[in-house]
Amino acid sequence: MSKQLVFNLNALRPILAHAVASKIQRLTETQLCDPALWKEGVKPTERGWVEPGDVDQSKVGPALWIVNDAGGGIGITSAGDPPQYLDAGKDRVLTAWAVGFDPERDGDCSERARALTGGVAFTESVDAREVLRMMEAAPHARTLRVRVSRRKLTFVVR
Repeated sequence: MSKQLVFNLNALRPILAHAVASKIQRLTETQLCDPALWKEGVKPTERGWVEPGDVDQSKVGPALWIVNDAGGGIGITSAGDPPQYLDAGKDRVLTAWAVGFDPERDGDCSERARALTGGVAFTESVDAREVLRMMEAAPHARTLRVRVSRRKLTFVVR
């Protein structure tokens, strides 16, 4: 059974622009464990990953992160480094929240997030260029829809 997240493209555009313009990307744990991304000759720690400086950034493309945060919100942020902050105090990263999963607007959305994700917190990296291509192919689209199933995320721009 799959469920769907809906994101407003107008909220997503500046986040996407930041990701694409960033020369360095922050990395997920999955990327730190991927030998295909490591610099030549790098050895992993006992736990099977490397430090961010041991990853060849030329092998990492611009990315968006779909995140399920501790407050139950589900949103998209830029993986660009330095992060894109919402405020001058650098307290919060700019996030496009999925409809119904904004912790400030939607109250306690943690139960809905648990139902959707099975209670698993996550950070999933998505190719920002692919999302940009989908948006360019559908210039009148207003939303990015992400179908969530147990094994994969499927993206559609409408």
